[in-house]
Amino acid sequence: MTHPVLAPVEQGLHSLAGVDVAAVPVAELGEVVVGLRRLITGFEAEFARFAHAAEFAEVWRTTGATSMPAWLAAATGSTMKTARKQVKLADTVTKAPVIADKMRSGELSADNAEALGAVVDSDCFADDAELLLEIAAGSAPHETRKALEHWKAITDPTGEAERDAEARARRYLGFSKGDNGMTDIKGSVPDEDAAFIKSALDHIAGKAFDDLSGRTYPQRIADALTDLCNAYAAGTVTGGRERPKLIITVGYETIVARAAGRGVVIGQDVTLSGDAVRRLACDAGLHRLVTNGTSVTLDFGTQTRLASDSQYLVLVERDGGCRWPGCHRPPGWCDVHHIDEVTRDDGPTDIANLVLLCNAHHHLVHELRWRLLGNAYDLLIETPDGTILQAPPRGRKQADPTGHTEPSGDPGAGEQLGFDIAS
Repeated sequence: MTHPVLAPVEQGLHSLAGVDVAAVPVAELGEVVVGLRRLITGFEAEFARFAHAAEFAEVWRTTGATSMPAWLAAATGSTMKTARKQVKLADTVTKAPVIADKMRSGELSADNAEALGAVVDSDCFADDAELLLEIAAGSAPHETRKALEHWKAITDPTGEAERDAEARARRYLGFSKGDNGMTDIKGSVPDEDAAFIKSALDHIAGKAFDDLSGRTYPQRIADALTDLCNAYAAGTVTGGRERPKLIITVGYETIVARAAGRGVVIGQDVTLSGDAVRRLACDAGLHRLVTNGTSVTLDFGTQTRLASDSQYLVLVERDGGCRWPGCHRPPGWCDVHHIDEVTRDDGPTDIANLVLLCNAHHHLVHELRWRLLGNAYDLLIETPDGTILQAPPRGRKQADPTGHTEPSGDPGAGEQLGFDIAS
């Protein structure tokens, strides 16, 4: 039996179900569909209001359920994922009733309301709520998420590194046996890593686009991952610099003056923290892109290459891999890092100012709690507690153009260097 509170709603639903869709003029169908969607969003706001009251009253405990999402999923036949999202939305609209108001009016979609849930706990949300709601109301959900991430970077710049570290700590990859000879692969990685993984697999899969095999895009991506692992197992992945391209746009102040802000990975709807962009810029091609404050490009400057391929070969021979004390990751797993950063300290692109660092230790340097001192031939690392570590090269001995003679490595007679990824 329908509860009296829901009787008017049920009556309206029955009335709507009695409408002959074929009798609605084709020219008006679009208006009806959009109107229905907005009404559903309004009902979702009301559902959230009642769901929060039910959670607050702990009605789920009366059934022996372990949580509100578990009770809701069982009672409505929905998935736990859906139930968690609904409970989260209930919490969001309770903390910011204005979000529910915008949903009822049809100005704000449930997806954008969900995105706003990520920032309602911010100390600055109340001050900027009107602006953020205006942005969300006029944007697609993925654009709203990017705008909110940039807003968080501006309003809480000291929290960026912490948010990045928390995200990185949640990374995982798992394998579970499926049915019919298949294995399910499930994981979660930081946006920066995902952008590189996707770009690399797209790069490999793209080479097979015209092979007339009839494979779908997802099948080619799966095959690309397998091909990459097979190449590694065969010893044919030997490093080098042919990297899939990522295009990232970022404000001048963010990359040069370390101002708060985030970069946007073009084509992937992903934003990266200022620290991540500055670290990637250590070994990247840079263009100057000048706009008039909107999306109109006024000038696109020529590329500035931060380290040439010839310089990279010298670094590989000299450093032998990651320069961090105790790290033995090979050159192919490393990035080129400027000791004095070209984007911050106007550091020169000279061999004496360049070192190889693996991805993990490159992260440490750009978190600003670790410092590199000296030059590449007499490199010291200062830890967060002030301890000084020596980081000598472990490759072939070279003469320091600044006058210092580095400790000799032992590369072995007749050593040959290879840096190609076999196709």
